[in-house]
Amino acid sequence: MKDGILLINKPIGPTSRDIINILERRFPQDKFGHAGSLDPFASGLIIVGVNQGLKCIQFFENLHKTYLASLRLGIATDSGDKEGKIIGEKEIPSFNKEKVNEVLKSFFGESLQVPPMYSAIKKDGVPLYKLAREGREVERKPRKITIDNINLISVDTSHIIFSLSCSKGTYIRTLGEDIAKKLNTLGHLDGLMRQKIAKFSLENAKDANLVDDKDVIPLEEALYFLTMKEVGGLEEKKVNNGARIHLECKDDIVLIKLRSNGKIKAIYERGYDGLYYCKRGIV
Repeated sequence: MKDGILLINKPIGPTSRDIINILERRFPQDKFGHAGSLDPFASGLIIVGVNQGLKCIQFFENLHKTYLASLRLGIATDSGDKEGKIIGEKEIPSFNKEKVNEVLKSFFGESLQVPPMYSAIKKDGVPLYKLAREGREVERKPRKITIDNINLISVDTSHIIFSLSCSKGTYIRTLGEDIAKKLNTLGHLDGLMRQKIAKFSLENAKDANLVDDKDVIPLEEALYFLTMKEVGGLEEKKVNNGARIHLECKDDIVLIKLRSNGKIKAIYERGYDGLYYCKRGIV
């Protein structure tokens, strides 16, 4: 396969790692890795780096994401989703759409969120979900998250369907629990679909069993969100050697293209001295 990214539509059931396993079996000569995982109960868009695209995967993880979520009210689970064990039940008070909208909008903007125990965050090198499975709970530091948009889709006596766009590190399961608490009840997610990652849409994604080489998005196109600078002459030689360079640019992260062959070569980052240093070579 070519170097770049694939847009994969993950169904409910398999893990994100399972998707990579499918691709590795189909294309054993190529390398794959995903940017941002989806829980098994969730479905939707996953960005997969292919070959040289693996070197850029961290930059896709920072992009904002859009979800469609289904919140089941009245029941709490240990994982915050439908696959967990029921740990509590509470009566669902009566409310109208205006009240639900008010609660949803209260999460708009920046806030602090405590990550759930059922997460891949590590404590002393051990993923929290492993500790959770042992019945252990440890203190987690709140993390800053940003909700760009949050909108009510529908509501009935036991379910709230809502959409949202959010920053990296936002746990929708935790958000669902917090929404339920503000409605004076309990809740867990019984459905979650990732619809977009920045401008990449689920509408353009394919099943991992169906993609082929023509579905690979080239890196220059895929990294549209990075400022690109073309260098030549002495600066090009420096880039080829991974050396620091001077750039007239306001952005901290820059995609470098070589003037001699018109190909992208590396991603550079501004240092404290104002010069740019190679953060990741691409070829």
